[in-house]
Amino acid sequence: METAALVRQLTRDPSLRATETGRQLLRLLLATELENARWKEIAAVIPTHCLPIVRAVALKRSEEWQKMASMVQLKSTNSA
Repeated sequence: METAALVRQLTRDPSLRATETGRQLLRLLLATELENARWKEIAAVIPTHCLPIVRAVALKRSEEWQKMASMVQLKSTNSA
């Protein structure tokens, strides 16, 4: 799945752009839209003493995005 194209599509949606919450969602999606090679570059320069904290934050954010995906799926199921 090409997520960059999907995110670009969302950025053109007026219903998301019209509210602060929608704009915040778009900013979050855009901020994490990186190619795998870029993620590797970023990971390579993290100082060793910061690795446990970065890992913990990344895992927590991953959990939060999983919860968000579940909320969206539930809303989609309830709307059908």
